[in-house]
Amino acid sequence: MKKIFSLLVAFCVLGSASAYFGVVPDILSVQGLLANSTTGGYLTGSYSMNFSIWNASSGGTMFWNETQSVSTNLGYFDVLLGTAGTAPDLGNSVFYAVRNSSDHNVYLQVAIAGETLSPRYQFGQAPYTSTSDWANMSLQDVTQIGKITTVGIDIESAGTSLTATSTTDHTIIASAIAAGKSVLVGTSAGKGIDVTSSQGHGVYGRTLNGSFAGVFGEGGPGIGVQGDSNGVAGVYGTNTGSGFGVYGQSNSGYAIYAETLSGSSAAIYGTSPTNGSGVQGYSAGGFGVYGRSSSNTSAAVYGSNLAGGIGVYGDSASGDAAYFAGNVTVNGNLTVTGTLSKGGGSFLIDHPLDPKNEVLRHSFAESPEMLNIYKGNARTADGKKTIQMPDWFVALNGKDLSDYSFAVTPLKSFCGGYYVDNSEIASKGRFTVVTEKDCEFSWVVYAVRHDAFALKNPVVVEQSKQDAGLGSNCYLSPSAFGAGEEQGCDHQRENRAK
Repeated sequence: MKKIFSLLVAFCVLGSASAYFGVVPDILSVQGLLANSTTGGYLTGSYSMNFSIWNASSGGTMFWNETQSVSTNLGYFDVLLGTAGTAPDLGNSVFYAVRNSSDHNVYLQVAIAGETLSPRYQFGQAPYTSTSDWANMSLQDVTQIGKITTVGIDIESAGTSLTATSTTDHTIIASAIAAGKSVLVGTSAGKGIDVTSSQGHGVYGRTLNGSFAGVFGEGGPGIGVQGDSNGVAGVYGTNTGSGFGVYGQSNSGYAIYAETLSGSSAAIYGTSPTNGSGVQGYSAGGFGVYGRSSSNTSAAVYGSNLAGGIGVYGDSASGDAAYFAGNVTVNGNLTVTGTLSKGGGSFLIDHPLDPKNEVLRHSFAESPEMLNIYKGNARTADGKKTIQMPDWFVALNGKDLSDYSFAVTPLKSFCGGYYVDNSEIASKGRFTVVTEKDCEFSWVVYAVRHDAFALKNPVVVEQSKQDAGLGSNCYLSPSAFGAGEEQGCDHQRENRAK
């Protein structure tokens, strides 16, 4: 038969008094995690389970059995044996046999939907507390491991408190049943909990309550949770719902601190196979994501998109989506759909006469208006020349004649008297140059933009710095006025950002 189920169980004894053994349990609590043996996924549903108690790991004599309908939630179940029929008479059968046998072996066999799971699960020392000598042995062993408190296990040690090693499956599986309580709490001058796994998860924590964490680490002056790996992930978190895969919180230090010793790897690497964020940072008052580098050849924050999308994206509800305190180099095209404000500007190119050793700059032409400039050369015939502008000319520059200016310059020869007939420039997008003599000439048209964007965002020529969102009582260029950098508007903005 093909194996479908895999199971991890834990035992807890509940009972009543017995004259012969002192305190003898007649009900046995079994908790477990039920999983699909093929996919490894934990199962949710109702299953028919048969529980039986034997004196051998295989074969042997069966002392008791019972069948119950058991409900599981993400694999977890808790069932009381002895409540569906005859209670498992552990005091008069199992424990009697154990007490009078040499190896003291007692096993639980579980069958699910007709499939008998193997191997059988051997009872530990906890169910043997029905007699004083077994109870003393149990207390000694527990004292060596840790002390039983309101949490699952509270471990204190001057060295390594708990070391768990797994070669094929989960090393430690912890399920918190009581609200607000922990299953494993490690306290140590060294390592509270040290877990090593060669194939599976070193520590695997899961919670069924959305208000608590599967694994929670708290550090006073030190590190709450530290993960180290020589191949895959030091710390790995996943969430199949809408919560956090990994969540860190700190009152004063770093909520999550990551360090890599490799020059080619990332200390924190985030990836999303769908449309989510690989790494997302949020802050109510500070930086959402803060990157810092001590190398002059590496970036403090680096964004790359392998699919042709956006490498780095910034968004702000009211402030700056991005703020740069220093020089910015754009190796490629820069597109600005809003308004560009600057202290000055020029083009920068390789010098045409010495492109390998020198550069050439030209300053931009500035104006208090949004000006468009058009120019060309033409020649009059019979004393006239009509210049037709593009079909979008009027839509862009408007129908007000006062927003158009003209300049005409004769070339090569004297034109005599001349003038510009601009009567059709605002209606048909054309003008006529009239000359006394036929001649060649150059022309320039200056037009003020009247498109939708220009009308919505006119140039405010004079404005207070506070209204412009630049600060108050500060300089945009403090060094130009002999002032210190601390009097700069950028200095104010940087202090606010920090």
